Amino acid sequence: NGKFKSITSQAIGKQRINISPNLFKDLFESFLDTIYPKSHGMFKINGFMVAACDGSIFDLPNFTITREEFPPGGENLLKPKRTGARVSCFLDVSSKMILNIKIVERSVSEITLAKQQLMELKNHFDIRKLITIYDRGYNSIELMMKTEELGSKFLIRLRSNTFKNQVKKMKTNDEIISLNITKSLLNRFEDEEFKERAEEWGRFNIRIVKVELKNGTIEILATNLTPEEFSSDELNELYAKHGAFKETQIAL
Repeated sequence: NGKFKSITSQAIGKQRINISPNLFKDLFESFLDTIYPKSHGMFKINGFMVAACDGSIFDLPNFTITREEFPPGGENLLKPKRTGARVSCFLDVSSKMILNIKIVERSVSEITLAKQQLMELKNHFDIRKLITIYDRGYNSIELMMKTEELGSKFLIRLRSNTFKNQVKKMKTNDEIISLNITKSLLNRFEDEEFKERAEEWGRFNIRIVKVELKNGTIEILATNLTPEEFSSDELNELYAKHGAFKETQIAL
């Protein structure tokens, strides 16, 4: 009607504080339940949705309300305590759409968050057709076994000392290794209920793939994808998509 010639982005931002954040959460979940699955066919790779998961710790404004929600960590009396939070994000590497994000106390582990986020995504679409790519910080047997229990897929870049003895015995660059589910291994699990179920497995098989990067570096990837689903070369290309997530993090 001509009363308002323009509305600044600052004005829109100020008005948003009058809206409950639950509205935005509900809208996003409705989007995942209805629109996203129907439009996702173009984003699949070999029939799978592909997401990258990563996290980081951020400093937060040192206000009273912030300290109440995110208590400062650290017991070093010589250093000032900083208010911070851990952020964990699942990103669709093809559409660049964030599928799930959590901001919690920094004391919560990234492995715990990843498991929680997988469970939440399970409520929105079929994660049996979801591959999640993780970097070295996620080389957790518990995360691998939990993903397997959920019927989903993982691709994890391992640290150089992970499964060191088994990797040394590999005769090719693409083999299945079998791990004994021992008491000492289970003692590192965070979820007590899952620990009891995992103990009954006895052994856990993981596909290990050695890939050579352009600079000659050998990387070790762990996955539960079969060679029929993704060849070793395809896994190398698939893991490279994790770089798109790093670029998105830098942009954010």
